[in-house]
Amino acid sequence: MLTFARHTKNLLLAEKFFQFVKPAQAILSDAQRFSVSSSVQIGFKSSPTKKFVACAWTSVNNEIHTFRAHDRSHPDSFKIYQELNRLTNELIENGYKPDGSWIVRDIGENDTVQSILSEHCERLAIVYNLIQNPTPTTIQVATNLRMCIDCRERIGYLYSNIDWYCCRYGYKTDCKSSQMRDQGSQMKRLNDTNQFKKALSLYQKEIEKTNKSVSSLVINQALKACVELSDIKHGKDIHKNLSPYLSNNPFIQINLIRLYMKCGEYETSLDIFNNSRNRTTQMSNYVLDGLVNNHRYDIALKFFQAQNTMMNEYTFSMLFKACANNGDQQSLNFGKMIFNQMPKKFSKNEVVTTCALEMFAKSGDISKAEEIFHQVSKKNPIVVSAMMSGKQIDTVSVGQSLTGVDFAGFVSNKLEQKAIDLFFQIDQPDEIILTIFFNACAQSKTDHALSLGKKVFRQLDAKLKQSNRLLYSVLNMFVKCNDVSSAESLFNRIKRDVVSYGSMMKLYNVQKQPEKTCALYHRMKIDGLPPNEFIFTLAIDAFSRIGDITLAESLIDEIPKDLQSNPWIQIGLVDLWGKIGCPDKSKEVFDLIEHPSNVAYATMIKSFGLNGMGLEAIELFKKTPVNLLDNVTYICVLNACSHSGFVNQAEKIFEEIPMNQRTEHVYTAMIDAACRAFLFDRAQMLLNEYENKSNSPSLPMYMSLLSSARNAKNLSLVEEIYRRMKFNFGHDDNSLVSAKVLLANAHASAGDLSTSSDIRTEINLSEKKKTIGCSWTVVDKKIHVFHAHDKSHPDSSRIYEELNRLTNELIRHGYKPDGSWITREMDKNETVQSVLSGHSERLAIVYNLIQRPTPRRIQIVKNLRICGDCHNATKLIAKIHQCTIVVRDANRIHHFFPNGECSCKDHF
Repeated sequence: MLTFARHTKNLLLAEKFFQFVKPAQAILSDAQRFSVSSSVQIGFKSSPTKKFVACAWTSVNNEIHTFRAHDRSHPDSFKIYQELNRLTNELIENGYKPDGSWIVRDIGENDTVQSILSEHCERLAIVYNLIQNPTPTTIQVATNLRMCIDCRERIGYLYSNIDWYCCRYGYKTDCKSSQMRDQGSQMKRLNDTNQFKKALSLYQKEIEKTNKSVSSLVINQALKACVELSDIKHGKDIHKNLSPYLSNNPFIQINLIRLYMKCGEYETSLDIFNNSRNRTTQMSNYVLDGLVNNHRYDIALKFFQAQNTMMNEYTFSMLFKACANNGDQQSLNFGKMIFNQMPKKFSKNEVVTTCALEMFAKSGDISKAEEIFHQVSKKNPIVVSAMMSGKQIDTVSVGQSLTGVDFAGFVSNKLEQKAIDLFFQIDQPDEIILTIFFNACAQSKTDHALSLGKKVFRQLDAKLKQSNRLLYSVLNMFVKCNDVSSAESLFNRIKRDVVSYGSMMKLYNVQKQPEKTCALYHRMKIDGLPPNEFIFTLAIDAFSRIGDITLAESLIDEIPKDLQSNPWIQIGLVDLWGKIGCPDKSKEVFDLIEHPSNVAYATMIKSFGLNGMGLEAIELFKKTPVNLLDNVTYICVLNACSHSGFVNQAEKIFEEIPMNQRTEHVYTAMIDAACRAFLFDRAQMLLNEYENKSNSPSLPMYMSLLSSARNAKNLSLVEEIYRRMKFNFGHDDNSLVSAKVLLANAHASAGDLSTSSDIRTEINLSEKKKTIGCSWTVVDKKIHVFHAHDKSHPDSSRIYEELNRLTNELIRHGYKPDGSWITREMDKNETVQSVLSGHSERLAIVYNLIQRPTPRRIQIVKNLRICGDCHNATKLIAKIHQCTIVVRDANRIHHFFPNGECSCKDHF
């Protein structure tokens, strides 16, 4: 009678029989008389008679597992409750509403109807089966009490073959529901196995069969398939054909919100939410999640502030993610405030913890991030990677477990060594943490970090070495640490994509190996990978370093028209044309830039300056908007003045530069302008002025003075400047190698070959290598490199035969070799003429002259400054052969014209 009274919720009947049988307590709870029920339960506890404690057990892998309600003693509890949360959300999505009448005790302050019912012992047993791999087709669970109707109906609704056996009553039931055999159940099974297109196909058949009359379950499963496929077209069709009743179904509204958010139509999702009469925490979380994933962080924060629905762990995780990604101080401060006000129970949730950790790290509050990290008792790979890095891995989705977040930590705060140290505290790092570790080594750029990275890479198991994602991070480490050989070896083994090609090309550019960059550019096209903006920018940089007009033109022809309007491509082309000696082409591209930036102005001014067009550079500088004038622009215009000999104009510009912007590089450019005009007193005054401002001595300033004093053949000044350099930079022998070379050259020019030889011997004994001079030229799209007196070229015999003929011709036209440019002792078999004629730039010019037909434009690039003798000889060669010779040396571009003049007007 009491059992009947309980199921019929007949409180009067229950109270009548209460004095006889203990189960009456359950009936009182069903009738929501919690105060009476509680007093009854207290009476039970004080009596010697004990009620049965409900439990459920199941057999998995021939082992019995026992569960009690809210039980967390099982070894796999973490995984069980993680899956239980997912299952509960899935039940709710399919129309489940927790039935509180089956709760037989008081609801605690931190409890909800949903949390109490979802943790019944039978559900824990079922979920333990569901986390097995593979998932069993039949799940068997036994209980010592009767199963509550809430568990029976809702679990049976979702799973097609669950057998129950109740020991106490000998009651057995099969929860196969007829609903599981309908179209919606089939669609669900298809969705659960990622067969979304088949699920949509079933929906279409159901529509045709029922003439657009379908259940909410079918609609929900169809919308789920659309969400997974990002199929906005079918999703909109479903939405359009919904009846008013179904349009107000909260679960259908949730899936519509998910669909529109995923497809970028967040305004429609907001409209659905705002018009809903059934706003729930889950629904608002999906809106917040969608706004964050659509990078609408400001709107997400405003949405959060406007909500009055209950918040859960996903609400806070999405909020912290929005604050972290918005990045402004106001958002970060707001996030910190919410974190401090958040209920303590959420601070133990790993999703919330990780997102909060990221937020504090991005705000630069690394100490707070570390504090949160150390409070986490079980540091799983997700939390560790959050502390280590600043890389996006995956996304937190509402209703799902954490698979990753937009992490920020040690790496993003430039604390690479802390990230590396933390890595070695982890027993079994996964692929994500390994990736972060290699990125930390890359960002560190130290030999020690590279050594550690190599060691870890060597110890990786074979399976991890198959992961392209991980290998890309290792390649990035080699690239950032300038380990060319290791990078090349790995690059040739991995599956190459645009990103890996770009990394290698950038490395070659940094290492001054532009020919390798060009080779990779062509190899990439052979691999069938279309270059993007980044690749073209790197290729432009490489071709500008090579400095040949024919190669440059072939590259420019391959850049798509739409990319040629890209601002960074345009700036690259301005620079490219300038460095190959075509400043007029640079100006054409510059004029196409709709809104030139400070970088665009500086690049164009630099192009004019390189090519000796000082007046044009000054004119453009005067047209540069005041708000775009910066340190780089000042340096470029001062260098332009320097290369054209416009010292007075440089002085006027220098005086107008604000004192706080007169940086080391600005002073160096002004000193260089004075030095090139041999105004050494003014140059030394500027140098002293700079150092008197408590600035450390600047090596480039001294080198500019030393080089010009050498060119002026002012040996006493050379020795004075060198003594000051030795005093200021004597601790760093590398800094003095170039200075010693100039000192030796100065003594040689003054005829003191013995002292010059002694200095060179000292350089050789120190094992410090000076830069070896070389020149290169492009013939038939192939780069040919020459060193002084080089005879390694296949056409050397023809080159030297033509060189002898040319030298004699130059002498007939008045050329006199200038022995002051010889900077070493001559061998017995050498003459001034033979030493000078074998310079690398002259060999490169002669190689062009033996081509047929003889080119009308010869282009040479030299890694050092052109010597005065070669400069005079080249002017005469251009006049004799009536051709234009363009020589770009380490400082500027010389245009030698058929009239025998140079664009530098001998000011070099």
